[in-house]
Amino acid sequence: MSSNQAMNGLSLDQAPPLVIPLSFFCTAPLFLALAGGILLFNGSAVLTQPLAPSTIGFAHLGTLGFLTMVMMGALYQMTPVVAVAPVPGIRAAHLVHFMMTAGGLGLGVWSLGVLPPTAALHSFWQLGAAVTLFAIPVGMALLRSKAGTPTVAGMRLAVASLLVVMGLGVWMAQGWGGGSFASDRSYLIQVHLTVALLGWVGGLITAVGWQVLPMFYMTPEFPKHQSWGVFALSLTGIAGVLTVALFTSMGYLEGAGSTLAALAALPLAFAVWIWHPLLVLSALGKRRRKRVDASVHFWRASMVLGPVVAVSAGLALTVNGPTFGPRLDLLFGWLAILGWAGLVVHGMLTRIGPFLIWFHRFSPHIGKIPVPAMKRMIPEKWIHLGLRLHLLTLALGSAGILTQFDWLLRLTGCSLLATALVLALDFKILVGLQPDLTLLSKAKS
Repeated sequence: MSSNQAMNGLSLDQAPPLVIPLSFFCTAPLFLALAGGILLFNGSAVLTQPLAPSTIGFAHLGTLGFLTMVMMGALYQMTPVVAVAPVPGIRAAHLVHFMMTAGGLGLGVWSLGVLPPTAALHSFWQLGAAVTLFAIPVGMALLRSKAGTPTVAGMRLAVASLLVVMGLGVWMAQGWGGGSFASDRSYLIQVHLTVALLGWVGGLITAVGWQVLPMFYMTPEFPKHQSWGVFALSLTGIAGVLTVALFTSMGYLEGAGSTLAALAALPLAFAVWIWHPLLVLSALGKRRRKRVDASVHFWRASMVLGPVVAVSAGLALTVNGPTFGPRLDLLFGWLAILGWAGLVVHGMLTRIGPFLIWFHRFSPHIGKIPVPAMKRMIPEKWIHLGLRLHLLTLALGSAGILTQFDWLLRLTGCSLLATALVLALDFKILVGLQPDLTLLSKAKS
């Protein structure tokens, strides 16, 4: 299958200005670097108790500062191109980017303990406003889309999940404003994490996979019944979890909400962490291009981690106790955020970034002046270095969480900082690439 065939059905002429997705993509590694710096200088003070302010701030640097920042940029790009539905008021993306950046930085500084608790609430309000300003126009565009594909359906589910996640997060954050946290805070966090990781992040990873794997990696097209099956289970799981949450809030389930929410999420967890990874690994094994693209390894590592994350989630829900309970909770979050989700996002940044630069800056000049190949825009050795550092960070952090050795967690912070800097360097290289227009002038003369 050729690249042209893989791009059939895309409306590249409706792509937003390059600066919109690129601004989100370039900012994300900086938040990863901030998280690494915080872990380096604070060690076990960051990853000891799941509900500690330092841990909450650190975790949201990963989920909002890194993952969501990239996913927003991707949706601004994919909605008009894949769903063939331009986002209304696309210039508002600049305001969304500013508010996400400011809110994320606020959380990062607060996690260091130098700001009062109200600073966390103000940051979450700002992030909530940014998500709303993002989700409403993108959601409207997706609802108007006539592309009846599992990719578009998954994008709709992801954006809807993001709204639920942010609404619940802002509500829970009211406890930082001087009031008291809800008595069932642990249960609310469980629902928050389920919808965030499996609905928002998992929904978009699965949706994007159906499109980008055949397009960029020359895998066979995924059979429709498989991709729709994953979506159906995901939708069923999200609906089940939210139904349980609704009835629990009305006082009907008498303390059984946590157990029932976990059971309701089983179809969703199976679809996102087991079925989808198996489908992707099988497709990658049938690639029609013998040469292995460096970013393929990110996908493979992420998909192998999917079932591991599912097991760690089960252990976190069932194993209690003052020693192992908190550590298993933290290990699950670490593996899910930096491992399963972080690896895909890191890998796709090294693939989508060159594509966007090539498409916007170089493709208009094909046949007129020499145009670089997309795969050579970022040195492959840098992509491999980023992968090795990412995997090293994942392993060090897992060991550090389980042992609670302060020096090991500080070493993890150093490795995370190095991973982020390599990714930032990748984008510094990309942003600096420009066509040599003097050659075009010479060709005309």
